[in-house]
Amino acid sequence: MGKNSPKVRRPSMRALGSWLYFLTALTKGEESKLASEAQLEEAAKKMAVSEAKGALGGTRLGDHLLASKADSLQEVEAALWEHLSGCIGEISSLRTIPEGLIEMLRAYSMKYDLFNLILVLRKALYGAEPTAGFLPLGIMSERGLLAELDEAGSLEGLCDLLKECGLERCSEVISKYAKLSPEELRAKRATIEGELWEGYYSGLLSIAEKLGDPNLEGAVKISITVSNIRALFRALPEGRGGLEAILVLRRLLPPGLMASVDSMNLEDLPKFFEGSDYGTMLKEALSERSKGGGLSAVEEVFDKWEARLLRDLLSQKLFLPSTIYWYLIQKELEIRRARRAFVEVFERAVGVY
Repeated sequence: MGKNSPKVRRPSMRALGSWLYFLTALTKGEESKLASEAQLEEAAKKMAVSEAKGALGGTRLGDHLLASKADSLQEVEAALWEHLSGCIGEISSLRTIPEGLIEMLRAYSMKYDLFNLILVLRKALYGAEPTAGFLPLGIMSERGLLAELDEAGSLEGLCDLLKECGLERCSEVISKYAKLSPEELRAKRATIEGELWEGYYSGLLSIAEKLGDPNLEGAVKISITVSNIRALFRALPEGRGGLEAILVLRRLLPPGLMASVDSMNLEDLPKFFEGSDYGTMLKEALSERSKGGGLSAVEEVFDKWEARLLRDLLSQKLFLPSTIYWYLIQKELEIRRARRAFVEVFERAVGVY
């Protein structure tokens, strides 16, 4: 929807019940068209892009890729994210969907605005073009403002753009640091990014609480915990100090972890989650790493476990906001895993990525 589009009148939260019946039927139907784990694994084994696309045939994602002219890795990645954008748009564009569900969709989709914003921040701080491109998702993409984001000449300019898009929380974070020198900003990069993600997850959790769906609250907390574990797993081998800056909603972390985080080794991490599924997940990730698996293989472990934990909580829950959240998570995981499958295909084809 463009920034000058007329505001749509939406029914009150009293209408939520009937809409959840409709959206549950819609999303459950879409779940049946997701690429299976077996299909994604088969796609990753192929020698050519066309063969990998064919392995995903019969799914919405596979049909989208087969219809596209995407041939290079960059084109395939763009097609993957465009597909996700379309799937989210199909729900958010329903003109009479209740405001509560629209708020949840906006809160969820803000992660893509943060991804794009952080790309621009890093470009500004280090002067190098990012290796990844913008994701065609989020409010700024929806309003056609990614070019303006890329061309923002200062942090003050970024703040103005963020306000224009209704991303006031992001603007408040950036404005706190707008007067710092480039050297000071580089030193504060992890803190700035951590505060942006803290705002994202806090907002999502607040919406979950507002909607009164404890399953949605639990699901968001799972996503937060897995996000923190991913961040620690990436940062600890590098021996970075100040790790508390990259962790969000730290009250959800196990007792004692924060006191030890700047002195622990990666191998120490599972003991803080001993006896939980997170501990098992970490041991599996460490095992993958010890076998020489790269970051992609470790991320695959985290993705599978996040999906498993959320599936156990949400897959049988119907007619609730968490039903919609579970669909969004599944679609994003499908896209991420498909991207890794195509990376393997390209690595096999050209010998290097």
